[in-house]
Amino acid sequence: MLRTAAAISSLRGKYADLLEVARPLDLADVPVLTQAEYHETVRQLLEDPRHRQGAILSAGGGTLAHPELSMLPDDMFAPQLLEQWRPLDGGDVVANLFPAGRLQSAFHFFNVYAALSGATTVPIGHLNDDELGQWLDFLENRGVTALAAPSAVIARVVRMAMASGRSLPWLRKLLLSSVGDVTATAELVARHLPKAEIWGLYCSPASGPIGHNTPACSPDTFHVLPHQYVELDEESFLVTNTHRESTFPLIRFQTGGLGEMTACACGIAEPAIRVQGHSGASLTFRGRTLAAEELVSLACAEAEVAEAQATLVNQGTADEQLCLSVRLHPDVPADQYTCGWIRSQILGSHMTLRGAVDEAPESFEVVAVERLSGATMVGGAPLLVIAEQVPEALFDFEEAS
Repeated sequence: MLRTAAAISSLRGKYADLLEVARPLDLADVPVLTQAEYHETVRQLLEDPRHRQGAILSAGGGTLAHPELSMLPDDMFAPQLLEQWRPLDGGDVVANLFPAGRLQSAFHFFNVYAALSGATTVPIGHLNDDELGQWLDFLENRGVTALAAPSAVIARVVRMAMASGRSLPWLRKLLLSSVGDVTATAELVARHLPKAEIWGLYCSPASGPIGHNTPACSPDTFHVLPHQYVELDEESFLVTNTHRESTFPLIRFQTGGLGEMTACACGIAEPAIRVQGHSGASLTFRGRTLAAEELVSLACAEAEVAEAQATLVNQGTADEQLCLSVRLHPDVPADQYTCGWIRSQILGSHMTLRGAVDEAPESFEVVAVERLSGATMVGGAPLLVIAEQVPEALFDFEEAS
């Protein structure tokens, strides 16, 4: 693995000295592969035809100028997952509600996985709240038995069923990703859809599926796949992907996930991890992980903005909202036109935010404020605040309208 990785110019200096060591190496002898190093390697693989092969690109964040791209084999390790995790069979019809937007890999993955399972797939993608009820009726009439969706979407489906008096007896299986508060979603499902089984995956854009669980497992706990090796660097997960079909060797990769090693409540004696969030100034917004620093940098790149800060409001609820507070330069008018311009520039430049906002346009806004909050300090700068209400703007939008 080291020899293959060292053949890539961006990684040569990282691993070359290790190839000269005569003794067998411990994994701990190998330096950690950071996310920045990984994204640079993907960029070089795309530029060099010698390293290209059948692969799927996805975006985990970043901007159009500096995208954070990941590269997985075209089957996205679905065959390897199928050997360990089998929620579906030939009698299932699966509605895939993962977003099918720009460079989103989960939608493609679940289509491939369901087909390999022998199930019939209904590849729908995102549904807005105002059409969800009609589509639930459509899915019932098509004989759908399972939903594949982010945990936040599963929660929306359950709330819609509650509000409209639907019991959804046809919905027997829920396949969800670990992004967002899976525990809260599992509790909601247990209360209102007690016969529906929850099957979960924990994935990284760079390494693909890392772990899986079953209805007998705790919703935040995942059994590690045989070709993935997970270590803890303090509370951060490091993953080594040992499968020969990897696009390039992923050795001690810094996923950004936080958690601990644990024993699963199901009683299976296999390596298991409990997921407890994401490191750094990151936020999970409508099923996507974003870096607050990216949003702040895009805002501050505009000539009108002196400082900026991201605020996540009503986190993990149906009313979740992302607010970017900006302190403008003294000569800039603090009105809705200025904020609307900044908002449009950020949406046009960020790799993944547009997809989330297209699903709920009112969930993201830019407001001008006199000063930024210092409630959460990250790296010496207040990048991210978790709040219960949007910061008060300097202008009255209703009056301005």
